Amino acid sequence: GLSVAEFSNEQEARQLSLFPHIYNLDKAREYINLNKLSDAYREIEQVIVSAISERYEISRGETFDKIYSGLVRKYVSEMLAKETVSLLNDCQLAQFSPLIGEEKALTDFEKAQDILHRLQSSAI
Repeated sequence: GLSVAEFSNEQEARQLSLFPHIYNLDKAREYINLNKLSDAYREIEQVIVSAISERYEISRGETFDKIYSGLVRKYVSEMLAKETVSLLNDCQLAQFSPLIGEEKALTDFEKAQDILHRLQSSAI
């Protein structure tokens, strides 16, 4: 049989294969480390928009309302759909705000990782 680690890797690989590409936030993390916060937010936004447009067939450039209703129509929970749209909104605002600090960027980065993971394992 598979060891626990192999099993969870296997499961993770299966989940990731639902996406044609593996979406990760490594580049966003690098930007945060370099204190390039608006770049980090742009990267987070792009990764999440790419993931939802590919997995949930929601076209890029949609309004937040359309993203929300598109996700819910694909059986994503209302809570997760709301969190996704809220994060995308924060990303857009943060790209143009000089007031965002590294701490907030790290919190949003972790939120993005969590949302991405949950979107990947949500039903379609």
